[in-house]
Amino acid sequence: MYCHHAVMIVFFLVLSTFTPCVFGLAQESFGNSPVSPQQDWPAGIEALIKSPGRIYSLWGNGDERFYYAGEVETLNDFLKLFGTIKTPVHLLIIDEQWNKVTPFNGSPLRYDWMLRVPSALYRAHIIKEKGTDANEQYPSIYIAAYSDRINFDYLIIPENIKMVWPKDRDKNKAPSGKEAIIAAQQWSKAMTAWNKFATSYLEEIRTEEIDPSRQWVEIRSPALSTWLPTYRFYVFETSRVTRSSTFALDEAGGIFDLGRGDWQARRIIRIMCLETSNLQISSRTII
Repeated sequence: MYCHHAVMIVFFLVLSTFTPCVFGLAQESFGNSPVSPQQDWPAGIEALIKSPGRIYSLWGNGDERFYYAGEVETLNDFLKLFGTIKTPVHLLIIDEQWNKVTPFNGSPLRYDWMLRVPSALYRAHIIKEKGTDANEQYPSIYIAAYSDRINFDYLIIPENIKMVWPKDRDKNKAPSGKEAIIAAQQWSKAMTAWNKFATSYLEEIRTEEIDPSRQWVEIRSPALSTWLPTYRFYVFETSRVTRSSTFALDEAGGIFDLGRGDWQARRIIRIMCLETSNLQISSRTII
């Protein structure tokens, strides 16, 4: 009897000397809530997290995830800032899961991209399991390939961002934007060149004509896509017949002047498209 009591006392005394290792519970927040930077976060990541469009944040033992909703312009700004963060690798993962996240006690939220920032316990676990060269230990962006808010045709992916391809898609799911994202990567360098040119050229037109409402549009048609798939075509609004208004862009970033004045622009596009009824105009204003 006394022996059993002695064993129990010794057991609990020994047990009390151990420091339990308990993982903290995950926490969540909504909207653009305040962010508490972690010690091992790379410089600049806090500003990225605070970018416009954040709808939900999930904190869990170093596996922090931040969800965003927005259109391609906001995502392009996000990717551009992500590319400036000093980290050994910048991962962009095409996420072909359904673009919804479910809070602890609420309805699912639709998101368009997610930023994952490993730190602390989770990062240490990755390094232990996969080694010190594991890419998963660094921040990464997941793009929701099923997003219906993002026009992937205008996605611009900085050259220092590494894309990670998804596994074979579930054939029971609806088609995703995977192919469009891959095409966007091929066009990213060209679109960067075009945006630089178009911004400057549009400013010249607005200044010269004293009209800040001037803009440029992209011209699309099935005929153009069929006969000239490696080119994109644009028209600037201008009342000056002596100023070029129609341009072509190729995949390598080459910009070609196709004509001067509105009349010639319409004539060139009409010849290329065969029928004016096939034209689709996609407005893309640069301010």
